[in-house]
Amino acid sequence: MNCAERLPRVVLAATAILACLVPSCTGRKARESAPPPAGAGAKYGNALIRPPIVDGNLAVYPVSDAASPPVDVLTFDEAVAKGVVSVTEQGGGNGQGRQAAVATPAVAGGSNRAGPAGPAQQERAQVQLCGNLEGGGGATVNTLCIENRSDKPVFLMAGEIVKGGQQDRTIGQDMLLPPRSGPVNLAVFCVEHGRWQGQATFDSARLCADNSVRQQVLVAKAQTGVWKAVAGKNANAGATPETGTYLAGATGKDVDERIRGRLARLLDRMAAEEHLTGFVVAMDGQVVGADIFANPTICEKLREKLLRAYVFDAETTEKAKQDAVAPTEGTVAAFLADVAAGKATIERAPGSGAGYGRNRRNENDQAAMFTLETEENGPRLHECLQRR
Repeated sequence: MNCAERLPRVVLAATAILACLVPSCTGRKARESAPPPAGAGAKYGNALIRPPIVDGNLAVYPVSDAASPPVDVLTFDEAVAKGVVSVTEQGGGNGQGRQAAVATPAVAGGSNRAGPAGPAQQERAQVQLCGNLEGGGGATVNTLCIENRSDKPVFLMAGEIVKGGQQDRTIGQDMLLPPRSGPVNLAVFCVEHGRWQGQATFDSARLCADNSVRQQVLVAKAQTGVWKAVAGKNANAGATPETGTYLAGATGKDVDERIRGRLARLLDRMAAEEHLTGFVVAMDGQVVGADIFANPTICEKLREKLLRAYVFDAETTEKAKQDAVAPTEGTVAAFLADVAAGKATIERAPGSGAGYGRNRRNENDQAAMFTLETEENGPRLHECLQRR
């Protein structure tokens, strides 16, 4: 089937996603700070950048938006826990996965019996079948196979880690996986340099990579850079895993003890924020990242995972500025606005499946902003800022 024949199916898939997404209604010193007063903050679009919550060399700026759209998606962790999403190596890791792609998928809440696929399902499988760009069926480092068998779209966030398979990977780009997607390609980066054996399937590690790794994934898009960042984080965390997996440093007992207290304090103080849709993070006096979501529901599901990644980064990065001053919320809002107004490009991940939603990149010489939109100028599911 050629590209012209695929286009109507992509449009139909995008329309189905939108129907599911939108229901019927559419100078401070680096020390622990006092809770910010209600109503304080600086405007960023329709949102409000709130005064920072400061803990050591970290300053976390809550982002609130009382008018956020009601977007209904499953997160990757939710979908895995429900058993409605599967992630495998290309070709099932053993060359057997391509035939399985045309079997009737199990339906959540319905029959789990797989039977012969009908003509429409077979045609969909031909369009969205997982495989390398060259058409091969074997496992490959930077592309996996994912399938959503639920009736809701699934949001996959760049930096989320999947474990297992031939080696652990991190998701390479935000993606909106439509309901009953069929098997599609998923762009990834390897975070376990020393292993290429194991099994065909993956599980969620329930972790997000820290900023040093996400910067290589999103901004540089460099596998060698990802491996270098992983090795650096493991070294700083005192981890020496035989396979070089990122999970050894990020989940080690010593690291967990170091970050547990800081993470608990940040989560406790952010719990009082109303209409929380995300946050901006400054480390050692400089904005290093931001994650802003479509609404508080999505933010709440991903908040702890992301904050843990930022705390891990802060604990395993040399603190060059112990007395750094956290930027004001006005400075932070202006910084984000400048990046969002920068040079714009539409990105497609190499080896990815059909385009669901739209990935937009805006950048200037200081940072890049990555936005996942449901359609052109449609609701923004996620804005992620990464410092260069």
